[in-house]
Amino acid sequence: MPLVNGRVTRAWGYGLEANRATEYTYTMMRDNQNLVVRLDPADNVGVAARNLHDGEEALCDGWPLTVRGTVPTGHKIALEAIPAGTKVVKFAAPIGSATCPIQPGEHVHLHNLKSDYLPTYTLDDGKTYVRSAAEADDHPQPVSE
Repeated sequence: MPLVNGRVTRAWGYGLEANRATEYTYTMMRDNQNLVVRLDPADNVGVAARNLHDGEEALCDGWPLTVRGTVPTGHKIALEAIPAGTKVVKFAAPIGSATCPIQPGEHVHLHNLKSDYLPTYTLDDGKTYVRSAAEADDHPQPVSE
């Protein structure tokens, strides 16, 4: 793994790869250290570097985090309190909204997160586009002008 000042610039082997043009780097994951990886400083969730169990103490960026419940490897874990309706941010991008209050250390998944992504609907300069499964060319078609 490439190291810069003792920090990992890419995290391999956990299903994670960081390749962003940012000054942020990951601290090295050791036995009981940094078991949760924050992909971007703006994130309110991290990613479990291995299976985490209820009551376990995990570190993220050197800060302690008590795990609430079981969080499988590669799944999201709340790094801070996330009120219901608040955007969940991973890799500096909103990935959905909390459907109920989420406490730090809780597993963030389908039971407490709803996607805000609408796969068949986009807006572009005031025009609405819908993708039809019957369209062979698979290009969005304007619906309104």
